[in-house]
Amino acid sequence: MKSLLIASVLMMATSAHASFLCASKEAREDGKPAFGMHVHEAVGSTATHIAIWKTGKDTTPFQFDCVRESMDYDNGRTSEYKCGKNGDMTLQVFAQHTGQKIAATADLKSVPEGQLILSSMTCKPLEE
Repeated sequence: MKSLLIASVLMMATSAHASFLCASKEAREDGKPAFGMHVHEAVGSTATHIAIWKTGKDTTPFQFDCVRESMDYDNGRTSEYKCGKNGDMTLQVFAQHTGQKIAATADLKSVPEGQLILSSMTCKPLEE
């Protein structure tokens, strides 16, 4: 019975696939979103690539390779993305999918700069 439960949880974790683009609710001085994030989930895998960046001119995205853990429900999915280090930075992302609506929270930590939490990012799914 225990192995059946573990197998069904693993199947749920690898069955869903989505890629989405997010904008922060935190705004720049001109009122536009201060940060953007792109989440790309690999088909048939829990491997995920996430890029997060400050918006505006001459910005380079921070890139992370992550593993998705998720649980599917009747009306959506809850996901946690655990990411490997990128230099002195770490990233953890939580996302809630409900129909076509996606909300995400990103927790970006950097040793020299401290912690940046982007809560309630609004996201839209990307067609592949």
